[in-house]
Amino acid sequence: MKLWQYILRRILLMIPLLIGITLITFSISHLAPGDPARLAAGIHAPEETVEVLRQRLGLDKPVFVQYLLYMTRLLKGDFGTSIMTRRPVIQDIMVRWPGTIELTTAAMLIVIIFGIPLGIFSAANEGKPLDHMSRIISLLGVSTPSFWLILIVLLIFCKYLGLFPIGYRIDPTIDLQRITGFHIVDSILTLNFNALISSIRHIILPAFVLGFQGQATVQRLLRSKMLESLTHDYVKMARAKGLSERAVVYKHALKNSLIPVVTMLALMYGGMLGGTFIIESLFSWQGLGRYGSRAVLQLDFPAIMGVTIMYTMIFALVNLIVDILYAYLDPRIIY
Repeated sequence: MKLWQYILRRILLMIPLLIGITLITFSISHLAPGDPARLAAGIHAPEETVEVLRQRLGLDKPVFVQYLLYMTRLLKGDFGTSIMTRRPVIQDIMVRWPGTIELTTAAMLIVIIFGIPLGIFSAANEGKPLDHMSRIISLLGVSTPSFWLILIVLLIFCKYLGLFPIGYRIDPTIDLQRITGFHIVDSILTLNFNALISSIRHIILPAFVLGFQGQATVQRLLRSKMLESLTHDYVKMARAKGLSERAVVYKHALKNSLIPVVTMLALMYGGMLGGTFIIESLFSWQGLGRYGSRAVLQLDFPAIMGVTIMYTMIFALVNLIVDILYAYLDPRIIY
């Protein structure tokens, strides 16, 4: 199978996935207690006003009819209108999705930059002090609750030391021209170094908290796979040929240990997307996670559906890219 055929097949397989996700999300959100029309109109609004708003939003119809109407509009590219912002959901998503992708990608870079080297050094120095230190770091990473870590870093680095700002993606006093929506990228494109420094300072803490547990998981997995690979016959043969230990570790053992790690990174990216709901809310980060959490609290059905669909598409795209990378890491894999 050629690459374009494989990609087309994966895209076609996404259609039933999206249908299933929309059906489950729509059903659960409408089964939740509460009246979105009352929340939108206000607790002191008269019942007549609430009823008019309920009819305008289509909430007076049976749930299955509401779902069919929503899917009909969705096929036309209409994600509906947000109840809380009164703007088209697709417009809100386009404004906020770069913030979530920027934060998740920064967290993933932290996972890769710290998790992979620590895993390699730990395996190459098995039983030595460096290995023990690396394992202690990984143990702290997998056992530390995220909500506790958020409070600790905010207390130490923001309140007491004042090293990092709290809230927002950039200092509100800095004027940054929007080109891509990614603040770091836009700062570089416009040569706005003040905005670049501010964007980096704002993203470090939430990205660290989001990626801390992930880097520990990658580190433990890579160490385990590396130790397994170092016992294989092809590694022993490479050593018998007189290759340096560096060449044996990086050229032979590492490349064959990366496939399960890459799979883990793809799954972890999706998990981090879900983790942004808490991170963005506590750090006042303007992204899809904070937008989605507010939509859940206010029973904003169109916004909930839009965020869910967007997350599903991003996760599926990341997995497709990872599947394509498999063939590069292991030439034996074909599509």
